[in-house]
Amino acid sequence: HLKTGNDMAVLTNYPSDVTAINANGVAKWQTTPMMCASHFEGEMLRFDSNPETRIPARFSGSPVLQPFWGAGASFSKGHRLVRVPYDCCLSMLFTGEEISMAMRMWTNGYDLYTFHHSIIYHQYGGGPGGKRPPMFWENSGSHSNDAQRSVNRIKKLVGMDVAPGSYPEENFEKYGLGNRRPLSKYLRLFDIDFPARRVADNCPIVTSFQVHEKLVVHLRKDGQGIDYSRVPEDLFYKR
Repeated sequence: HLKTGNDMAVLTNYPSDVTAINANGVAKWQTTPMMCASHFEGEMLRFDSNPETRIPARFSGSPVLQPFWGAGASFSKGHRLVRVPYDCCLSMLFTGEEISMAMRMWTNGYDLYTFHHSIIYHQYGGGPGGKRPPMFWENSGSHSNDAQRSVNRIKKLVGMDVAPGSYPEENFEKYGLGNRRPLSKYLRLFDIDFPARRVADNCPIVTSFQVHEKLVVHLRKDGQGIDYSRVPEDLFYKR
């Protein structure tokens, strides 16, 4: 937060693979994954493996803005957890949780950054002997309807028509959108269309640092987030 000057910064990405560090735990190269690749998987937006990028020296060690949030690594000040707690009611959901959190944090005034360089790593392949760790979906047979109901809860979150009783309604307002920024601007800025199940390839504008350089100039002087009232919704994509 000292580097970003932003009290509303959330540092997040999918951690680099452990093959990026040597036997002594030292990074082999100074890059960072940037959250920009995505596609619709059924009704939900899924984030893909993201490009490892070297952050230019001109950013003086600052984290860099990006549109998405990853569950693999997420660091922020504690008030983020108070204002945007993890949703209680997304049972058996895999694809959809991350875009839900991204939208909720963004509308509550938080800004998503990747690290200036990787500081955390993850073993994506098998462990000793090639054995993979247990996965939550191994229990999907005993929760057969939960995933679709959770998907419906997120569809309701983004304003789509959802049949009453087809999604968990518990504490919906508590785990809903914020009121500091309109969701419509986020979706328009990064060209996301839930009803049409369409999303732009945001990597060109992210990895070229257009997103960072065009948005960071609107950081409020008091460090309370990017002032999106000064950002045109067609900043990156014209229609």
